[in-house]
Order: sequence, then C-alpha cells, then structure tokens
Amino acid sequence: MNTPPESAAAPLKPAELMSAGSLGDGRRRQPGAPLAPAATGAFEPIQVVTIDLAEPLEALERLPSTSGVPYCGVRVLVLLHDIPIGVVWVGFDSDKLSAPTLAEAICAELGDHLMDHLIRDGVDPETARSAFDPEALALGFPGTCAAVPSALPGVRASVVLATRGRPASLPHALDALLRSDHPDFEIVVVDNSPYDLRTATLIHEQYADDPRIKLVPEPRPGLSYARNRGLNAAEGDIIAFTDDDVVVQPSWLSRISAEFADPAVTCVTGLVEPVELESLWQWWFECAAGFGRGTERRVYHLTASPAASPLFPYELGSYGTGASMALRKSALPPGWAFDEALGAGSPAAGGEDLDLFLDVLTLSGTLVYQPAAFSFHRHRADGAGLSAQMRGYGRGLTALLAKRLLTRPQERALLLKKAAAGVRHVLGPEFRTGAKDTVAAAPYPRALRIQEALGMLQGPATYLMGVRRARRLRKVWGPGGR
Repeated sequence: MNTPPESAAAPLKPAELMSAGSLGDGRRRQPGAPLAPAATGAFEPIQVVTIDLAEPLEALERLPSTSGVPYCGVRVLVLLHDIPIGVVWVGFDSDKLSAPTLAEAICAELGDHLMDHLIRDGVDPETARSAFDPEALALGFPGTCAAVPSALPGVRASVVLATRGRPASLPHALDALLRSDHPDFEIVVVDNSPYDLRTATLIHEQYADDPRIKLVPEPRPGLSYARNRGLNAAEGDIIAFTDDDVVVQPSWLSRISAEFADPAVTCVTGLVEPVELESLWQWWFECAAGFGRGTERRVYHLTASPAASPLFPYELGSYGTGASMALRKSALPPGWAFDEALGAGSPAAGGEDLDLFLDVLTLSGTLVYQPAAFSFHRHRADGAGLSAQMRGYGRGLTALLAKRLLTRPQERALLLKKAAAGVRHVLGPEFRTGAKDTVAAAPYPRALRIQEALGMLQGPATYLMGVRRARRLRKVWGPGGR
C-alpha cells in the first residue's frame, strides 16, 4: 500500500515566487530554482509557459488551472532565437504579469546568459552590455542565431517511439514528431502491447496515409525489448528515442542529430521540460528528480568531464534521459542492444538508458548533452505513480551498477574505486535533505526518500530476477521474439 507523505493531508503551496533572484529572507538561491514555499495553505498550481525573446515581451495572463485553483505564479522557460537560455519563476500579484515586471525578472536571473548568447551571435560585447536592460529586453532581439545547430545534410534519421496502451497521449507525441523540420526521417512506433488493438487502430485510422510512420509489434513486455525492436527496424544510422508522454519541438530531431557531424560523438541527449505543474506531485518530481539538466551544452568523454566529480563516470544523473536521446548505431559494437534485464517493465524498472550512457563512455565514445534539442514531458500527477517512479529510479540505479560489476570485468576496478564516493553521496546531507529540500515544495517527503532508498536496496536482486526473466522469454519467443 502506498503511504502518502506527511504533508499530503495539508499540502504546502509554492508561494513567494515574486522575485527572480532571492529568497524571502534575503538569501540568494541557485539560478533557475523555485523559491521556498509558504508553510501553510493548500497547494497552488504553477502556470508553465515558454517565451522567446526574439519577439517583444507581452504581459502574461493568469490562466485557469485544470483544478480550478488559481495559479500562484509562473515558471517561464526563456528562449532566445529558439535556444533555451534558462528558467525564471515569478509570482502573480494580480491576474496579469506585466511585461516590465517579467523583463526585470529575466534580466536579474539570466542577464549574463543572454549577453553571452548575443555575443556568440556576433553582437559586439560592449554594444551587448550597454544595450541590455529590461527596456531593451521588452522590445525583443530579432534576427537569426549563429549558435543554432542544423540537421546533417543527406543523413536519414530514425525516431523510435515505444508505447504500451496509451492511445490518449500517443497522438500528441506523434503529431509533434511529424512537425519536425528535419528533411529526411522516419518514425518507428513500437507497440509493446500488440494484443491491445487500440494502438494499431489509432495508427491505421489517423496515420495510415503518412509513409513516415512505421508500426512494429513487440509482444514481449518491457521498454528494452521495445527499443531493441525499434533499433532493428530503423533504417537510419542516427536513431533517436523518445516516449509517448513527450512532446518534442519541431527542431528537436534536427538539433539532436546535428551533433553527429563530429565523428567522435556516439550519443546525444536533450533538454526535457515539464508540460505542466498542476499537482503537488508534479512539482515535487520536477524539483527533485526532473529531466532537465540545464541550458548549457556539455561534452563527456572518459578522459574529460565538464565538471570535476568524484563519481565520474558514474554520476549518471548528469547525462540526460532516455526520453530524449539519440545514438549512432554504427559506433556501438556489432549486436549491441539495450539490456533486457533493465528498463521499465522489467523487475529493475529502469536503468537501460543509463547503461547505454556508460557503454558509450567506457568504450571511449563521446556523449553530448545538447539543450537546444528540447521537448516537454507530462509528469505523473498522483502520489501512487510518483512513489512507484521513485522506487523504480532507485532500483534501476543499483540494478545497473550490479550489472556492470557482474558483467564488465574491465570496469570493476574503476567502479569499486568510485563506490566509496557513491556511498558518501547517498548517506550525505545533500541526498537526504540538501538539494531536494532547497527547491521542493514543502520539505521533500520522507516517504518518497524511503521509496527511493528501498528501491536501491532491491536493485541488485531485481537485476538477477530480470536476467532469469529474459532467459525464460528467450525460450518462449526465441532470440528475436518472434
């Protein structure tokens, strides 16, 4: 039975979102982090919007939330020339947030990042600094962006989208992919529950006339099985992966595939932002475990990390997410596949994307996090779903590490060397109370921490269970699942 967190009976609200730079008591906060919530009152949802500073700023209207409770503030993903710059949080004092107030908040929070972007676009540094103020910001910065990556000419891309019984969300994901500006791509929809005819019916009724969509059945349950089926069915060498609860931007595929112009790049991940923050559970997930990894491009190689970390290369949360990633198939060993003992639908419940990232790095490949390839994810809005998700994250992490320890003898020395730093991280104040409590609405619930910790304890055993399950399914279905 799911135990609700201590604060669920009287949830707290994220109040005091009115300034972009400081907490109510004058303490500075980390850029892009929401302010601490008030200690009393019902949870008030947060409006989520995206604005591009290439256009003049306009006032933001406070829209009705899905629950009918007024939005307490707004979370703004700020773009410049369709490139993410950062996030600001601003509270509503009335039913409208004026353009000057919004401009002041953006300048205070993201001014340095915006000037860096303009300088990369060719604006003289002194001109950029002298012209940049809230008034200029409100007028917009039209023009083109020199930093925008574009698709590789003449290279076909494939998108693998695995789905399992989600006919309501699947059209949103597919319609977004079909709006892609990439010149040559296909979408491989892998139906991981083909006996449920709703997915096949949806594809045949709504998308039968679009040759870019290919429907492939995969009867063996599990995300790794589905992704492997898509990997084998895909025609392109550049293969991107997303989920059926993700809505990508039109430029997502072009930008994520553009990184492969560098022949050393094996894998690319993108920025994933929340679609909405309508419930306390969505807020907690976004603040403590969301998919966003910032708006700065980063390059990882086993011999070079963007930031010194005692956990590298096992600081797995830094690399991105399987909900927005792409790989160069030819750069991986022949026959490489997602581990079917890992991933959603397996006893481990996750870890297959992290396993890919580690394979890339330990095979001396290069992994790039490219936030210009951005998309939006609908977080789980209920407590039971989030509790299961956090437990699954814990399982997937330690199941993955157990797998590497058991099956990668060349990696054991490095993994054991990093183990002590990993234990200190898990037992340290940042994991237990630090980073999550500084941004989460209410103290981050102890019950969710317990679920994540329990998952970590269960992970190694669930990996072994997954290995046995994969062997049984291989006997039933054969090596290819047919």
